[in-house]
Amino acid sequence: MTDKPEIRLRPNTYQPGKKEMLEDVRIDATPDELADSVLKPVKLIRDDARKPN
Repeated sequence: MTDKPEIRLRPNTYQPGKKEMLEDVRIDATPDELADSVLKPVKLIRDDARKPN
């Protein structure tokens, strides 16, 4: 069995800047590929709000 992919979560106090909010976001996948990715189990890693990134 392979290890689960890791997803890093920013602290809930994180505020993105204007430049980050205006970035173009695209997903290069078919609907079936997207569904498979969204439904895949992952390991969540919460970034500590006290540590700088």
